[in-house]
Amino acid sequence: MMGIVRELNEAARAQRIRRRVSELVRSLMSYKSLHKLDLPDLEKVKEVERLQSEIIEDLRGRIDVERCDARCVILKSGELLGREKLDGYCRRAQSLLGLEPSGCSPEDLAGLAETTSIDPDKTGGLLLVVQGLLRGLSEELKRQGYSWSGISHRCPVCGLESETMVRKGDGYYMVCHMCFFTWLVSRGIPVCPRCGSTVPLEVGIFTDKSRRIGLGFCSRCGYSWRILLDQYMSVPDHAAPLIALGAERFRPAMEKALEKGLEEWG
Repeated sequence: MMGIVRELNEAARAQRIRRRVSELVRSLMSYKSLHKLDLPDLEKVKEVERLQSEIIEDLRGRIDVERCDARCVILKSGELLGREKLDGYCRRAQSLLGLEPSGCSPEDLAGLAETTSIDPDKTGGLLLVVQGLLRGLSEELKRQGYSWSGISHRCPVCGLESETMVRKGDGYYMVCHMCFFTWLVSRGIPVCPRCGSTVPLEVGIFTDKSRRIGLGFCSRCGYSWRILLDQYMSVPDHAAPLIALGAERFRPAMEKALEKGLEEWG
């Protein structure tokens, strides 16, 4: 009986991993033609997503979200995953990026998560593992029904600043580019996620006639962010930051318009 349960759990785990990978690739391909998105190497994208999904699944049900925050999860990663498995993930991630395979310790990963001077040519793979751990925490919070709302461009889970907003129904949500946690910023109209301005003459969106994707800006605080406006195309949270990069093509026009004192274009 135990063997059957184990097999069923493994099958469900494998299915969830496949779903994350396929959702990411399908979304990137769907938006490529619509938004002139420059796609990265899709095979590498698949492998990275598969690795991080395995980390997420290994953490499933093991994080005490009431007591353990982002730093705690990283420092306890050896205990949560097993030191040997963590070391293997680090070596595998380094190899995926064509870097010298190297193991890691939870302390190494915690230091990497807290520094602002990362050398991608040496530790880029380890950062992928850090992201996988933080995604594991984010998914566990969502799985257990935790949510957060408020005017902030800083992720309530991992503390990093986000530049990606997604419209869902009448709500505008920020999506963290590291752990992919989402939080509600406003309803009805887009609000500057940094200073909270709601004044139409201060907050606007630069887009084209399709209004599928754009750049938000706030003339009060000078902040700008990318927005996915298309509600007819479902985008998983882990694809949104990559797809939103397509809005960067509006930046030259936005900067030119703002220099002339225009508040919105499109």
